[in-house]
Amino acid sequence: MEAAPTVRWGFSPLDEHLALPPGSLTPRQQEHLVHLASWMPFKRAAQMLEALTGVQVSEATARRQTEQAGRIYEELQNEASRRATNAKEQETAPPSKLAPLVPTGHVCLCCTANGLRCALWP
Repeated sequence: MEAAPTVRWGFSPLDEHLALPPGSLTPRQQEHLVHLASWMPFKRAAQMLEALTGVQVSEATARRQTEQAGRIYEELQNEASRRATNAKEQETAPPSKLAPLVPTGHVCLCCTANGLRCALWP
């Protein structure tokens, strides 16, 4: 009988195929963590996540995840502001230069299998 090959550390191709974000948190756990950390200090949010879901994370992880979500949200707000500014400029432009405008809705920050996402909700 042959010896089994030596085991080595690797990356699961399924993770890559499913476009899972790096780290040990599922998208739902990441969403809960960001939600908690936006309401309370990072350390307390990490403790609450463990109490509610049994998942342990560090204060640094809570900070990183929440700050990443904040950057995404800020980018979305800046884009909405640019669109509003462009819309005002188009209102004063001659009719031939008017372009159809996409209405803006509410901002939705959610965590998906591909990571944190922001979307406009109708």
